[in-house]
This record gives sequence, C-alpha cells and structure tokens, in this order.
Amino acid sequence: MDTMTKKQLDDAIKKLAGAQSKLAAEIHRVLCHATMHALGAGSGDVSAFDSILAATKGSDRKAIMVWAKEFAPVQFLDGKAKLNKGKFKAMREDGAVTLQALLDGVTYLDYVPTVKQINAAFDVDARLAALFNGFDNAVAAGKEIKNAGLVEYLKTAAIRYHSECMQSEAIRPAQELQVAA
Repeated sequence: MDTMTKKQLDDAIKKLAGAQSKLAAEIHRVLCHATMHALGAGSGDVSAFDSILAATKGSDRKAIMVWAKEFAPVQFLDGKAKLNKGKFKAMREDGAVTLQALLDGVTYLDYVPTVKQINAAFDVDARLAALFNGFDNAVAAGKEIKNAGLVEYLKTAAIRYHSECMQSEAIRPAQELQVAA
C-alpha cells in the first residue's frame, strides 16, 4: 500500500471530520431522548445511559457523563447510571424540559461545566464507594493492604451512617404529620 498524497490525506481528514460530526450529533440526539425517556410517565428509567456509555469510549464517555449529570435526572456511581431522585422530581415538577429544548441546547461535546459546578459536585458517597471497591478488589487480588483496619472501620461507619439516614427519612413523615395535626 502506498502512502497517501497530501490531497488524499486532506480528503480522508474531511471525511473523518464529517463522520465524527454526524456521530456526535447522533449521540446528542440519543442522550436527549434518553433524558426524556427517564422523565416520561414518571418512569425514572435511566438504563439507556448505561447502554450509551457501553457504546462509547474515552473522552466521549467522560463528556457524556458530565452532560448527563447536568441535563438529565441521572448520577453516576462507579460508572453506572443511577436515578437522581431529587433532580428527577424537580425536572418533572418544573415541566420546562422538552425534547426540543434539549435537542436545541448545548451538546455533550460543547458543554463545559464551570469550576463552581465542578467543585459543588464533589460526591462523598461515590468517592467512598470507589475506595471500598478498590479495597475489595485489592483484597481479592491478594495485594498487601496498608491500614486495612481503617478501611474496614470506614466501611462500618458509612453503613451505619446510611442506615441512620434511612431511619430518619422513614420517621420524618410521621413527625410532620404529628406537627401538622
């Protein structure tokens, strides 16, 4: 095979740019429909986002996750889509989110969060889950663990904390009913 001439190379690059542009537009369209699917009929089904991530690679995946976290009722834990219940409720109540607005809005490749948004998005649960998964994977691989007792203590504390939060959420509606009466 001969090396491409400058003209052949330029033509190939133009084709590549066109193909990339079409692919980006299609990914954006699918993201918008996945968002509306999650919001539609109160379903809260965000599994389409996992499928989109499975079909993409590298920087596209990262850009998709950043876009989805901002414009869809989804959050990601260990790379898996989970329904962001608070955002889901707010987006459904607001009613301002339409398919056309999403399609006409900023694309996943063009969206760049502000530093304030990035700093505000520090998710302790996600960080702890990643730490605990890394710990479990290292143990399973037979690696030496320094301060393993500390990790086990943190796991227990995190589980206890979440258990207490769930109990208080279950108790709160009953308390509010008593106060209202």
